Amino acid sequence: MTAVDYRHSQAANPVPQTARVSQSTAVEMSRAAAEVLAAIQVAQAIPRDVYAAREAMREACGQLGLAQRAFFSFPRGKGNVVTGPTIHLAQELARIWGHVQYGMKQLRVDEGAGETELEAFAWDVQTNTRNSTVVVIPHRIDTKDGPKVLTEARDIYDNNANMGARRMRSAIYRILPKWFTDEAEGLCRETLQRGESGVRFDQRIENAVNEFGRGGIALRRLEEKVGRKRGEWTPDEVADLEILLGSLRRREITRDEAFPPERVTTEEVTGQPAPVQRQAPAGPAPVRPEQLAALRDMYARQSAEDDEALSVAVRIVGRDLAALEDLTADEAGTVIGRLQGIRGSWTEFVAALFALPTEAGVA
Repeated sequence: MTAVDYRHSQAANPVPQTARVSQSTAVEMSRAAAEVLAAIQVAQAIPRDVYAAREAMREACGQLGLAQRAFFSFPRGKGNVVTGPTIHLAQELARIWGHVQYGMKQLRVDEGAGETELEAFAWDVQTNTRNSTVVVIPHRIDTKDGPKVLTEARDIYDNNANMGARRMRSAIYRILPKWFTDEAEGLCRETLQRGESGVRFDQRIENAVNEFGRGGIALRRLEEKVGRKRGEWTPDEVADLEILLGSLRRREITRDEAFPPERVTTEEVTGQPAPVQRQAPAGPAPVRPEQLAALRDMYARQSAEDDEALSVAVRIVGRDLAALEDLTADEAGTVIGRLQGIRGSWTEFVAALFALPTEAGVA
């Protein structure tokens, strides 16, 4: 090959150039690798004391301050209430168990599509047990007036942090022993039922009723939610009301979500019977109980979060849903058919589903 031929060959097939790594990036990569290695070495050299961790957990869960932040409560669908452990309890249990690293990483921001891709993870360094979830978070929220697109950077950040914290909580719980988390939740519930030291049970009820009243919630609404009159409330029911109060204080839910506004009838306003309305033609058949049970069983087998389940159903049927109960029987059959065909992990299925163009349809 002549020199001219060689130069022509190089011009047609240039040698790929390796991306330049800055000195600060190289230092950070080295530091991160050294930090991981050091964590593993420390975990192997000083393994956790399970007995001491259990005693520390019992002491922490006996504190009213932690117990009051240990649970969330919010309504989902028609008459359903979702409760569970908060990220605050998960982080405290991870700290007590020891040798656990957790967090969130932002993988991608697509401003054109209006979405952020995050990874939430938890890693038990001592046993090398790791759980991670990749989730695509749309830059919008559901309101009673329909979906609202988020455009402000702070609103997008808060929405991403909220959605990411749910995945991180789930990741932490999946690497901690079940007996450890179950005992912690039970102890926190007992602490809530006992209440603050020196405060009588009737005073706790009075305090809760007064605080709800300051928020515009009458005693009658509380009795309807509990299902019995004030004088018949049990410590467990009062603890549930206090959990709901905590969720309202932290603005995890709104007052209208916790206590939907009551509808006033025409007869109540005018004193006259309402005019007889013609019967509207029947709409699509609602989702059947056995279909809901089958869907929830599928999601449970895949360890899917509530909001993951709903977002997948929304993507498949092509319309907004407030809850799985809003599906029609035909739509539920379509969703079940898609989920029965899952091959591989739930994360792979969700990623493939959201990669499909919306207008192409996925049913």
